[in-house]
Amino acid sequence: MAVAWADARHRHQIPRLVREGPRGLGRDLDGVEIDTYEDLVQYASEVASPVPVMAMHIIGAQSEAALSYAVTLGVAVQLTNVLRDVGEDLRAGRRYLPREDLARFGVSEEELARGLVSDRFRALMRFQIERNRRVYSEALPGIHELAPAGRLTAALVADLYMGVLSDIEAHDHDVLHRRARVPDLDKLRRLPAVAYRTFVSGHERSP
Repeated sequence: MAVAWADARHRHQIPRLVREGPRGLGRDLDGVEIDTYEDLVQYASEVASPVPVMAMHIIGAQSEAALSYAVTLGVAVQLTNVLRDVGEDLRAGRRYLPREDLARFGVSEEELARGLVSDRFRALMRFQIERNRRVYSEALPGIHELAPAGRLTAALVADLYMGVLSDIEAHDHDVLHRRARVPDLDKLRRLPAVAYRTFVSGHERSP
């Protein structure tokens, strides 16, 4: 595997960002507590951005701007993972919701530990979802900077993860007791619309 990875990295000129990706994953091993949104974005970039950046270099891109968009999409997806897995992460000793946001909405860590889905917690989640959607809005234009062969995959990933945000809303923002998801049948139903927007209408939807 190491030889294959070295060969792929050389042939596709995969940048250093991808080679440093495991550093972000290593932070999870000892438990994580995030203080600010800027800290969360930095963590998300270290963990998730290498995947779309690597894919972009293998698939090909039509402009240098695609790199920045790829990083942003990776951050957007990881932020969605954080919101989806709040309860699961807390039970594993990890808290990714920024401490400054908890204080802003009056949600204590003790309430999180008790699994209390209060009106304050719901307001916190609405804020997080809105901010996450803004990151997707920044990333979506980059799909059309990719080579055509890779656009549908990137567009579908973005659409499905935005669907996770909608599922959180549909279940009254309870991410402490359930894991939000997009059902398999719904994934199939989304595919034609995503393909149409990607190749026919020429633009992605706003989240």
